[in-house]
Amino acid sequence: EISEGVRDVEHKWLEHDGGPFIETRRTPDMDNMDLDQYHQSIS
Repeated sequence: EISEGVRDVEHKWLEHDGGPFIETRRTPDMDNMDLDQYHQSIS
């Protein structure tokens, strides 16, 4: 399930950096990105 994967990623970000993932995914760029592109952009 994609939704389960997204929840897992959110939990990892919340544990790692105190929750910046929820902030960054509100940006217009994130609206046009899928999760794979997002991971490539931060790695």
